[in-house]
Amino acid sequence: MIPSLLSHHGTEGKATTNELESGPQTRKGIPSRMDEQHQGALQMHTLEVEIFNTHLTVWAGENVAYLEALAAEVDARIQQIYTTSAQISPLRAAIMAAYMFADEAKQQPGKQGPKQGPSSS
Repeated sequence: MIPSLLSHHGTEGKATTNELESGPQTRKGIPSRMDEQHQGALQMHTLEVEIFNTHLTVWAGENVAYLEALAAEVDARIQQIYTTSAQISPLRAAIMAAYMFADEAKQQPGKQGPKQGPSSS
């Protein structure tokens, strides 16, 4: 399940030491226009997570713990790439993390790897 991104806002640049140690932050229970009950509509719950100093509002569904763990894993991967790579931009760190996650997903049993071109016989 991939969470749906509703909105984001954040800061750019390196995280402070306190931000690196604290990891991603979530703000549960913060009312959102999306959480309001409208006549005849299902109530949708949202969750705000922070990944690499950017606040993201995602559809929470019923598995909040999973979404929080997912945000923590993504945040940790980007932070690790950003802090260990010399002169890398925040965008490049995020792209490299996405590339690594995609590669890992393709390598899992039952997932298709890269498409092979027609074989020459």
